[in-house]
Amino acid sequence: MKTFFKKIYRFIRSTQLTILLLILLIFFMVLGTIFPQGGSLEEYIRAFGYRSFLRFAPFGVFDIFHSWYFIAVGVMLYLNLFLCMLHRIFVGRKRHGSFKAKPTGAREISVRGDFTSVKDGLKKRSFRFGIAYEDDHAASLIAIRGLPKRVVSTCFHLFIGISIFGFIISAVTKFDGNIDLEIGDVQAVPTSSDAMSLYRFFREFDPEKVEYIEVELKDYEMQYVPFRMGYFPKDYISTLIVRSANREKEMRVEVNRPLKFAGLTFFQWSYSQRFELAVGDDKLSLEAGDEFTVDGIAGMFMTRTVYAGKVFSDSGVSDIVPNTKLYYREQGPWEEIVKLVEDEPIEVMGKNMVLQGVKEVSGIYYKRDDGVPLLYVAFFLFMIGMCLRIFFRSYEIRLYYDKGARLAYVKGTSSGLASYIEQEIDAIQRVFAGDA
Repeated sequence: MKTFFKKIYRFIRSTQLTILLLILLIFFMVLGTIFPQGGSLEEYIRAFGYRSFLRFAPFGVFDIFHSWYFIAVGVMLYLNLFLCMLHRIFVGRKRHGSFKAKPTGAREISVRGDFTSVKDGLKKRSFRFGIAYEDDHAASLIAIRGLPKRVVSTCFHLFIGISIFGFIISAVTKFDGNIDLEIGDVQAVPTSSDAMSLYRFFREFDPEKVEYIEVELKDYEMQYVPFRMGYFPKDYISTLIVRSANREKEMRVEVNRPLKFAGLTFFQWSYSQRFELAVGDDKLSLEAGDEFTVDGIAGMFMTRTVYAGKVFSDSGVSDIVPNTKLYYREQGPWEEIVKLVEDEPIEVMGKNMVLQGVKEVSGIYYKRDDGVPLLYVAFFLFMIGMCLRIFFRSYEIRLYYDKGARLAYVKGTSSGLASYIEQEIDAIQRVFAGDA
């Protein structure tokens, strides 16, 4: 049982697992580009068909970056790297703690010559070394070839340390919220929160601090691409103006292009539509997705997405006349009964209906998180350390030499692609025997 757990531990901290997890992450990211993310249920059903949607949906491909398997792979990669670091710190030090005895499990190699020939042989294999212990009977040393493991270890130490500090800063500064804006709307957004604890107390000494900033939606544009006789969202873009007491900034905000101002970050988060539906002499103020009733008609009505904005196709860019589909049910499932087009009257079940005054609403998500820059630095160091660990070969051996018997006892470790410690010890053995 103990051997079994040792094998599991070695596998979890192995370079092979690191490579496998990276390949899986890349695969999931590719899936995230093949299957559009962030669409509504209606849009996916219309784009892929109901049967295909049911086939793909259980695998979470429409929200892959929040799926359990994507998160699990990320956690496993973090655990893999963390265990590698711990192994380097504790197990490595323990192994190097005593140099007066033969390494446990070392290979016994006959040497033609004295300790000088041992050192010359290691130099021939491009090893760098320092003598850790030597007397009249024996000598021992640690030799390194390739990238020093201490460089990689330092990168991961910095990564872990900066990550922890960044998470602490995030814990005492993070707060978020969201606002819905029509074109011309202005709303006040706070720059701090009661949840910021001691950090907020220290901000009181900032002479340029502001408690609120104004956010105005200057313009909004919804973009679609044609897909299976309908539309699928391509992008939604808000032109925001943010103001404080002495500053102002204007920027087009897209899904992957946020605006940063006064410690806050603003993201394009969602969209919706508000409109009026004239039914005879009555007017209903609705939002896409609302269920409603009509006097004199039993059952419920509902509209889903109201399409407005621009459509991008191979033939160019064109404006969409605002339109939506009207659904009805009395007891059973929803059924599409008619298409409503803005300002075009249409008779529905004996009632004259007109879609009017379509207004698009931009959903803006904002957050403050002062730990993010530190986490970016940690991620950068992590990527450097990971590349060094995977793509650069490194060998480290411990050698004990018995001067009387002219025997060397060699044991080592290696890291990086195409680095095999047993093959390297084979080459050292041939050098010591005078065969190479």
